[in-house]
Amino acid sequence: MGSVGVQTRTVKVTSLVGRGGQHPFSTVSLTSFSRFFNRFLPSVGVACVGRPVQTLVDSAISFPGADLLFDSFRCATLPALSAVPKVKRRSNQTRSMGEHLSDFTEHSPIEAGFAAVYRARIAPRLNELEQERQAVLAKAKSHAAIALAAGAALGVLFLLFGSGSDGLAGALVGFGVPLAFGAVAAFLLWKRQAESWSGSAARDVMPVVCDFLGDLTHDRNALKGFPLERMQKLGVIRRFSKSEVSDRLAGTYRDVPFEIVEAKLINDKSQSSTNADNDNSDRSSRTQFKGLLMRIGVPDPIPGRILIARDYGMGNKLMGMFGGAGRDLPRVETGHAAFEDLFEVHSDDPDMAMNVLPPAFLDSFVKIAKSEGGRRGAKGLEAGFHDEAFFLALQRDDDFLALGKLTTPADEIEDDLHGVFDDIAKARRIIDRLHGDHPET
Repeated sequence: MGSVGVQTRTVKVTSLVGRGGQHPFSTVSLTSFSRFFNRFLPSVGVACVGRPVQTLVDSAISFPGADLLFDSFRCATLPALSAVPKVKRRSNQTRSMGEHLSDFTEHSPIEAGFAAVYRARIAPRLNELEQERQAVLAKAKSHAAIALAAGAALGVLFLLFGSGSDGLAGALVGFGVPLAFGAVAAFLLWKRQAESWSGSAARDVMPVVCDFLGDLTHDRNALKGFPLERMQKLGVIRRFSKSEVSDRLAGTYRDVPFEIVEAKLINDKSQSSTNADNDNSDRSSRTQFKGLLMRIGVPDPIPGRILIARDYGMGNKLMGMFGGAGRDLPRVETGHAAFEDLFEVHSDDPDMAMNVLPPAFLDSFVKIAKSEGGRRGAKGLEAGFHDEAFFLALQRDDDFLALGKLTTPADEIEDDLHGVFDDIAKARRIIDRLHGDHPET
């Protein structure tokens, strides 16, 4: 496999002091800074060379504690540089397809038979995918390194031309703030390229997985969207002002139509300014929900609304006042002790709700909460019925259908594939449990 080399960028720091010039503060050499700059930035694809750097080295500063400043610089910069993920070094020799590119070990029942599909449809593409990954990785390293170098360069500009009246504290702030902005920019640029590569991997691999399982489609960008407004009006999710929806999985299982997406719902709160001359408002953002949203078809339309909400105990009245839609509907007492310990039901038609929620369904719902709720258990699950659909919101921290880590070679995608199958199996298990079947997780 042809390897795509990581290009090393040369960054020349502009001469800040004329030949023979002396910074007015000066006595402590910048040699230690230059040595550090040249030693560590090449590890992320940047090198500083040439006379401009020597000009900096020959320049000096003399505020009290300058040596401590450069020690602090090392301590502040090393974590920023180490935030750039380390990449496994690969041999320049092309890996033989017979070594392990075509291997896939089936771990769970849902994967049975996929090893042959992997060998036939995914393994032949891995060399090409690896070349694409290395190209994206080189770009990510380059962009991150430039951002870090720019932050460091701005910090040096402050040290050389900024006021020295604040002594060591002022110098630390003046150098540290630009470096911190550079580190943040490096992280965001890296994340952007990592998401780009993950999307490319998903576009190649997910159609194969969907074809293998049958009657299943995947849309990385969730272009068809999801009925968030219906879920909000029902009360399954709280009010939100901004949404991020991705990885829409839709299909049929046990003759039941379903769709599931990964969602992040954000609520922006405005805080009015007390300054009458200032019409602007301060805005603060809060993540209302992060996890999976699922819609499952029901055999017969439900002629009303049913909300299965988390039981907050003494806080239920407050949630009724401030929790949004759904909780203002009449409370329905199910008489199911295990269910009532975890949830409460609200409906605009209590008699209809009791018919829709027989004891067998409540048993199944409790098992869904305990088995599929992750570390939050029942606290991370809310649901409801409306018209032709059963809606479910499941809080979750891990990414859904995650494929392709930028620092992991493409031929090591097997672990990601196991995770993808586990995610799809979760959706199927929820439908199984709603039918009263409770497979082992």
